[in-house]
Amino acid sequence: MNNSFFRLLSLCMKAGKLRYGLETVRSTVVKNEAFLLLTTGDLSSKTIKEVSYLADRFSLPHLKLNANMDDVDFAIGKRSGVLAITEEGFSKKLAEIHNEMEEI
Repeated sequence: MNNSFFRLLSLCMKAGKLRYGLETVRSTVVKNEAFLLLTTGDLSSKTIKEVSYLADRFSLPHLKLNANMDDVDFAIGKRSGVLAITEEGFSKKLAEIHNEMEEI
């Protein structure tokens, strides 16, 4: 993943606009507080399916990152593979950066 993506993810954490961990993310989604769901590449297929189901059910974008939980830990100080962004501006910019990286 791109450094600018992780810098922005870190900023989301500092701004209090990031939730992490499957149960916390699930609760955030059910409360309609999430704008974007992220999963890392080293999660189990079962967990990815659960997050995909939540994204589909609540019509949320879900990005599968080309990164692992250690990368996320380095960026936000918490080791997690399931993340939710709770602010629309951050979610749009993260999706934009992610999509640019996918094109390369």
